[in-house]
Amino acid sequence: MDKTQWRKQYLKMRQSRSCDELSAASEQICRHLLELDEIKNSKTVMLYISFNKEPDTHRLAEELLSLGKTVCAPLCDPERLSMSAYRFDAFSSLIKGTYGILEPKPELPVPAEDMDCVLVPGCVFGRNFHRIGYGKGYYDRFLPQVPHAVKIGLCYDFCLAEQVEAGEYDVAVDLIVTDKGVLRQNEYPVF
Repeated sequence: MDKTQWRKQYLKMRQSRSCDELSAASEQICRHLLELDEIKNSKTVMLYISFNKEPDTHRLAEELLSLGKTVCAPLCDPERLSMSAYRFDAFSSLIKGTYGILEPKPELPVPAEDMDCVLVPGCVFGRNFHRIGYGKGYYDRFLPQVPHAVKIGLCYDFCLAEQVEAGEYDVAVDLIVTDKGVLRQNEYPVF
């Protein structure tokens, strides 16, 4: 299968799941994530603002803010197919932006060098730590700008494949957090 077919297959699987099932799985993902030393020791976390039945990051953002973390989210520039990060302190401050996704106002930029962790979305992740996103390449262009940050993919366990083929410019994540546990590169999965 090519990436378009993979994307279509896994998005269909995700859409077929009930909101209750995905909510319970998102709770588990959040719990596993908050137990990670990488998150506990971080000062600044960039997360995506979930939509379309993605693993929910709304509660996660609230938890991170309550822990005193600086939380930022991407603001996409569709003309340049690029994104940059901006800080936000409450969901009420987010506005509907590119692709109908909530985004922070472009008021409090967060320099790439300040990010400790970047939470990465995807349609499907492979146990080889590669992913298939939504096809625009925003994260694959952004992640090389934060080589020092831990890159953590969030996905439901049913969206975890054995292997995802990587293209020349695709960037692997360092960890994958699912509702069943945590996978780390070069280590056995922790379940």
